[in-house]
Amino acid sequence: MMRNSAYLTNLLALSFIASTMDANAYCERQYDLTVTTISSFSMAGKSASSPSSLKMEASIALKQVQVDGENNWWGLLASNVRSVQATTETPLPIYQIPFAFKQSASGQIEQFWFPNTLPSQQQMMLKGLAYYFQVPKLKDAPFPEFESDTTGTYQVTYRTDDSRISYQKQKYIKLLSPSTQQVNVLDSKHQFQPDHCWFEEKSGRDTLETFTSSGAISLNTHQSYQLTKSSLQTSPLFSMSNKLDEWQVVETALTAQDLKKLKQTLFELIRSDLSNIDAHSLAMRLRPLDPVLQDLLPIFGKEYLSDAAQSRLLHALGNLDSANSQYLLVNVLMSYSSRPEIQFRSLRALAYGDAALSDQTVDSLTNALQNGLETSEVELQNNFYLTVGSIVRHRGKTKRIQQLHDALAIVATESNSLDRKKAAIGALGNTNDVQHLGILKKYAQEMRSPTQNVAIKALGRLNKPEAKIVLVDMLNHEVPKQTVTSLLKAVGDYQLSNETQNKVVQYVESDSEITKQAAIAALAKQSALSETARDSLKQQITKQSDRRTMQLIVNTLERSKL
Repeated sequence: MMRNSAYLTNLLALSFIASTMDANAYCERQYDLTVTTISSFSMAGKSASSPSSLKMEASIALKQVQVDGENNWWGLLASNVRSVQATTETPLPIYQIPFAFKQSASGQIEQFWFPNTLPSQQQMMLKGLAYYFQVPKLKDAPFPEFESDTTGTYQVTYRTDDSRISYQKQKYIKLLSPSTQQVNVLDSKHQFQPDHCWFEEKSGRDTLETFTSSGAISLNTHQSYQLTKSSLQTSPLFSMSNKLDEWQVVETALTAQDLKKLKQTLFELIRSDLSNIDAHSLAMRLRPLDPVLQDLLPIFGKEYLSDAAQSRLLHALGNLDSANSQYLLVNVLMSYSSRPEIQFRSLRALAYGDAALSDQTVDSLTNALQNGLETSEVELQNNFYLTVGSIVRHRGKTKRIQQLHDALAIVATESNSLDRKKAAIGALGNTNDVQHLGILKKYAQEMRSPTQNVAIKALGRLNKPEAKIVLVDMLNHEVPKQTVTSLLKAVGDYQLSNETQNKVVQYVESDSEITKQAAIAALAKQSALSETARDSLKQQITKQSDRRTMQLIVNTLERSKL
């Protein structure tokens, strides 16, 4: 019996759920959890990589706690968490932090509580544990039609069968990660046997196909899990206070023996054929080894690490996006000045993530911005500034990120090196932050200065209405020949009024093919062409001798019909 919004009719299942909310005070539970993840990835036009597998085992404890007098909160603590690879077990202390989640009367998870110092990425990992316990709890209420997890919000279908409840994810309707374009649910089935608290046991599986925002990479992930109620109650959680404000959260330091074992596992992994492991799967295998990642710094460029393996490792570190992986990538960037290809890959990997940057990473990047990146490749210096501008755009607005904004602004306004000044000005455009409008406007309006063109282009990339006003105003005045192409390209980054389009049209008749093509390209980006622009482009077709210019005009007119 499929259920979307209909009421529960299975009386046995109802009896279990009905008693749940009355038993919260007695629902201290401990479960054994096993999770197996198999993943592979493929790039556009290429076959999928060989699947890689990762198994995690843990003990999960739950107890009711209070937050600001509210009792609908549950504390959760994972212990003895480890990854299992063949016969090798690796501890995962990153999961062993107590936290809490707030559950609605219907069983939906509404809010989380974490220790203040916990990084956002680690919070997301812990949230994944809590969502195993997102199960319906209300008597005589419809099953939910929508639920959320660490991927996003999805449509769900429930059904009852004797004493068991099962559900399937249908499709994701909202995604959390800005780097994810689409997630397809290829297979989904979850089931549990409810009792007066949670469930006796629960199992499930999901197969998801994930596409990056660029559409160039797809990831296929199959994850299955098993939760079984334990007869033991050995978790430290049960001896902790029921009030979260009394919790003293102290991370247990790894012993020398633990670190030695982690390093051994890390280098066994590095000496395997990394090129046959996709970056996502490799990141998953590196996660439990996070505390010893800095030991990898000297290995880049070594003979036993092939070029393909090195590239895959740096990509995986970018996907991991932890404080330690970020800092390692920055150190690689700073340490291999004679190997620009390694520097470039580490810089690109830093740009992959969207987690908050660690303090060490921000300080190292700030130092490099202020003093210049030491490298044997001049162009890499320019790319470094531009990439940092993009990084701050995607890492949120925090005090630490503001430090990078400030460093870029100082280089843009005070550097004695013209190359570094121009690179920093370009980077300000990549930040997508209006706080830099004043600097960019100043340089953009300095006629015939060596920084004018780069500032104009940066105003286009800034993608702010205030920047558009500056550019359109410049178009209303006489534009120097050496600046007009940059201005047309920058103006084209915005949707323009008919009046402004008509000013752009004037340059379609320019004697310079470069200027003419820049004007046509700006019009091509408009969602709708003005009558004047369309008529002018039609007239230009018969006048063109340059095939590329003619094709641009035809494409622009065709696009405007859509």
